[in-house]
Amino acid sequence: MKSADPYAWDIAFDCSANGFKILVNSANKASVVKFVGKKFETLFNFPDTTIPEYPRDVNENSAIGHWGQFNSNDPISYGHIYLIGRGTRISDGKILAPKKMVINSCTNGVYSITYSNLDNSDIRDVLLSKSGNANFVYYSMEEHKVIDQEPDKSLWDIEFTRYTAEVLPNFPYLVNGILLNPSLAIAVYVDSTNSNFDKPITKQNLFDFKYNQSIDAIGYDWKTIDFQAVNATYKIKERMYFIKKRMINFSNSSLLTSIKRKMENSSRDIQLSCWKNSISNFS
Repeated sequence: MKSADPYAWDIAFDCSANGFKILVNSANKASVVKFVGKKFETLFNFPDTTIPEYPRDVNENSAIGHWGQFNSNDPISYGHIYLIGRGTRISDGKILAPKKMVINSCTNGVYSITYSNLDNSDIRDVLLSKSGNANFVYYSMEEHKVIDQEPDKSLWDIEFTRYTAEVLPNFPYLVNGILLNPSLAIAVYVDSTNSNFDKPITKQNLFDFKYNQSIDAIGYDWKTIDFQAVNATYKIKERMYFIKKRMINFSNSSLLTSIKRKMENSSRDIQLSCWKNSISNFS
């Protein structure tokens, strides 16, 4: 298990072979304003009359979006100017100074960006190499360095974190939630009709489950807020979560026994788990 400060980074760069997503840190409620056809030296105000774009969907993170033509291994940047509203660091309430950024290129797995303060002071040219061991490489515009934020992508399944979600149309809201590892073939079935954790699971049940592969398949709505308490607290919903890590051969008549034995003997062979307010194996 690895713990990391969710507020320590500002932008993250996709490390997958054919991926070029660039994310902003929605844990800080970061936002983005895009300007097309402007020179980097142009003086900008933030915020201005332009409505900033917030990350709306953790599966796509649309705040920066398509920054270039992605029809080759080395995308061609549009050269747009992005004003990064870095938000407020929740841990200490510090308002983070906005930055402006242009994405120059991504060539041979190396991102090139230029960023500065809005008044053109402290201009920095940065090269960031994709990592073969992580989903993203994380960068702090405060510390001007790469942040060790994520463990080896082959070693984790789920992440407990904070992020901004569009809980209502055009209403981004900071939530505490659970995300899946995007580089692994993980999927989740949510059973909201039965909270009996000891209910037997049959082979046919495993066939019938409708698994969801979205990284926010568990997400944030496993709880409600109890405003009647002296201090508002989370009230956990009665749900069961079945987590599938890879394809399983259902033809084996002793499947469930086999899964149980593998789970007891070797964590490497774990195929399914069942979760109800905690992580557990089948029993």
